[in-house]
Amino acid sequence: MKVTKLLMITLLIAGVSSCGKDNEKKSTVATATTAPVISNPVTSNVGEGACASAQNLDQLKAIFNNWSVGNYTLPNQKYPYEEYTMNEFELKEKEASIFEYTSLDFKGSFKRKTTKDSNTAESEFGTSKTEIRNNIVAILNRVSPFSLRSYSSSLHEVVDTNGDVYGINLCAPMAANPVTIFDESSNTIVKLGTIQGQ
Repeated sequence: MKVTKLLMITLLIAGVSSCGKDNEKKSTVATATTAPVISNPVTSNVGEGACASAQNLDQLKAIFNNWSVGNYTLPNQKYPYEEYTMNEFELKEKEASIFEYTSLDFKGSFKRKTTKDSNTAESEFGTSKTEIRNNIVAILNRVSPFSLRSYSSSLHEVVDTNGDVYGINLCAPMAANPVTIFDESSNTIVKLGTIQGQ
């Protein structure tokens, strides 16, 4: 009888301790598989015509921080030479989003220009793709995570400390971003119109 009780207690302890070991293994595996979701998944080339993806401000920053000529964390441009027509409007009715508006007065347009697989670019954000990236990174570093508004994993708005709002499209090349800009002081919106390539 004592031997049977002792054997039962030993089996019970062995069963409990082995259950704990299984749980530890499962916990370790679960942690290992969820870690990449928390870290930035985009560190190398995004295919032409594809979109980068960001779920939060840290991932959005990482996409721009990791970008360089040859390491396209945003899609590379389709044509050897591209021009992006940026249309400027005066906002007549303020909306919740710079991607949604109803009453705009056209003020004019200007062009951004860029050459594929080089650092060459002309934009109000810089005279090279690296300079454009640095200026966008500076904006992203100023904003708080609470100022990020996401419409999809590739379309985001960030509100700068001065009230200006920038629209970031992770399906567009570096020189096309930001694709929309709302200037709080002048109540104007600049948005990407047409893309021409040759």
